[in-house]
Amino acid sequence: MSDTSAPLRQTLRDALPGAMKARDTPSRNAIRSALAAIENAEAVVVDAPGAAPGPVVASEHFAATAGGAGAAEAPRRELGEEQILRDRQRRA
Repeated sequence: MSDTSAPLRQTLRDALPGAMKARDTPSRNAIRSALAAIENAEAVVVDAPGAAPGPVVASEHFAATAGGAGAAEAPRRELGEEQILRDRQRRA
């Protein structure tokens, strides 16, 4: 996580326990949704350039899947606060 995305992300994380304690379901859901959207936006496609391909497992149950601990892991992108806000405005 980069320092530039910390204020927005931290604000959302700080607001979540209060919404949960107040049993404010719409606020809780909105905060969780916003945090999940940020995390999803930082995910990368495993086939993306620079993603480490894992070894392919030859099995009758799992055809052409990555195998081994961490084989399907890929580095995540780090979005800055400006990118998060720009993406939110574009979707509105």
